Amino acid sequence: MTNRICRQGVVLSSVIWLATCSYGVAGEVRAWTNASGTQTIEAEFLDLKDGRVRLRRKDTGKEISMPLEKLSAADQQYVQQLPKESIVAPVEETKPAEDPSPVPPPKVGPREDSNKPADGGKPAKQSKKVKKAKSPDVRKEQFVLTKDGVPMANLLEFHKRAGMPVSPTLNTKAKSIGAGEGKQHEWQVYVPAQYTPDTPHGLFIYIDSGAGGRHAGDWAPVFDKHKLIMVSPANAANENPVPVRILLGLSGAQYIEEEYAIDPKRVYISGTSGGGKVASRMAVYFPDIFTGAFYHCGCDYWRSMPAGEGKFMPGFWPNPNAKLLAAARKNRFVFLTGSKDHNMEPTRAVFTAYRNEGFANTMYLEVPEMGHDLPNAEWFEKGIEALDTPASKRKK
Repeated sequence: MTNRICRQGVVLSSVIWLATCSYGVAGEVRAWTNASGTQTIEAEFLDLKDGRVRLRRKDTGKEISMPLEKLSAADQQYVQQLPKESIVAPVEETKPAEDPSPVPPPKVGPREDSNKPADGGKPAKQSKKVKKAKSPDVRKEQFVLTKDGVPMANLLEFHKRAGMPVSPTLNTKAKSIGAGEGKQHEWQVYVPAQYTPDTPHGLFIYIDSGAGGRHAGDWAPVFDKHKLIMVSPANAANENPVPVRILLGLSGAQYIEEEYAIDPKRVYISGTSGGGKVASRMAVYFPDIFTGAFYHCGCDYWRSMPAGEGKFMPGFWPNPNAKLLAAARKNRFVFLTGSKDHNMEPTRAVFTAYRNEGFANTMYLEVPEMGHDLPNAEWFEKGIEALDTPASKRKK
């Protein structure tokens, strides 16, 4: 994924995209590091095909596939400069009798539903039961991804982009929220049935306003149709500090990218109510990660501004980064609210402010008779279609 999770904003201009090459050097196990330097694994190089590197992990024996540009500059150079005498044509593998999936799902486990928004909204309509896949081939499932800690580098990068000073107590705060290791975090994940590593999917990160994270629920058919993997942190409710919610959203996306083939042009951040407000910060702090944002019944603006009759919205970014805003203007944004939503006027005001700031790829959706609630599948799909379609190509 181009400049993905915690890329420190650095564009690796030296990357040579080998779109048509297919070659491999088998047998050598070495350390491989991601572009941000936050993750290192020992793995055997299998091949490079259509710009994607395929590795076999030494610890688990699992095969993983990722874009070449997701690797460190040193690893990219290693792959690109492999000696010709060591290059061998890939050998077609026979399909094993068991575990045919080259990228098995992460650690999973059933989880009880918990989606009642903390701000008093109606609970989301959910699947009656969380089912574990019958086999790795059955990708249509809702499962829980569990990790021991989240990358400290993501927290540092957030502070840098938000213009927040790195205080002497940052390490103490990081430990308390589980940055690094030592604290378990969970994310709700939904993977469409048709997913295969050969067909990269989009990634939809959802910040819920309530505890437990969001299940796909009645949005699942939309994710299936539009080839989107959904991930929602379980501990990103309104009562948690904004930096924690942002960190969990970033890290969840990073962990999914390590397990699944993701289309870097379709990485979207979303949320409802207070979760939408967090999403609106993440979208402009990390425009190199998120190519689109979908705000439901709640969003913030970086500058202080009037937000409807008798309302005033404080800004969240006293000294916005001009380069990050310029990058964000190239992305796509959808603002959804209801005609009876108490956040309707502020949502419309922020939408107007975006347009006045030169954000051309924006869409405003107002659901008739809907209050402060989640959109149904029909309206949710309208937003997804807008994210997938630049304004210049939309039907008038």
